Amino acid sequence: MKSKGYQKFETFKMQANDVLRLATKEDVIKSVTDQVFQQLESEKSTIELLQKTKNKLGLNIAQELIDESIPYLKCRHIFVHSDGKPNDEFKEKYPDIRLDSKGRIALNMEFLNAAYKSVNDLLKAYDAEMISNHYISQTELVG
Repeated sequence: MKSKGYQKFETFKMQANDVLRLATKEDVIKSVTDQVFQQLESEKSTIELLQKTKNKLGLNIAQELIDESIPYLKCRHIFVHSDGKPNDEFKEKYPDIRLDSKGRIALNMEFLNAAYKSVNDLLKAYDAEMISNHYISQTELVG
C-alpha cells in the first residue's frame, strides 16, 4: 500500500548489500521503518520526538493537540529534575498549572485528569494517523 506519508521522508542511505540480503519486500519495508524509528528514538526530548515523528512521517496532527499536551509533558521533566518545582518561565507560560503551598506542581485529581485527557487525546490522534497512513494496522495497537 502506498501512503501519502512516504513522500515526506528525509533522505537516508542504505547499502545495496543490505537491501539484497533482505528476502522480501516486507523485509525491506521493515528495515527502512526500523531505521526511521531509530533516528526518531535518538531524540531525548519527548516534545521534539512528537514534532519529528509528525514531520518525518507526514502525519496530520492538529498543532493544538500537541500544544495542549506540552505543559503536562514538561511537568514530567520538572518532577524528575526539579523536585516538582517549576521555574518562573514555566509558571508564566502555564498559569493554569496549579502549585501547592511549597511551590510544587499540585498533584491532585484535577491535574491528573487533565494531563491524562490531553496526552491520551494526542496519542489517539497519532494512532489514527499512523493507521490511516498505513504505517501500522488497527490490529497492531495494544489496548
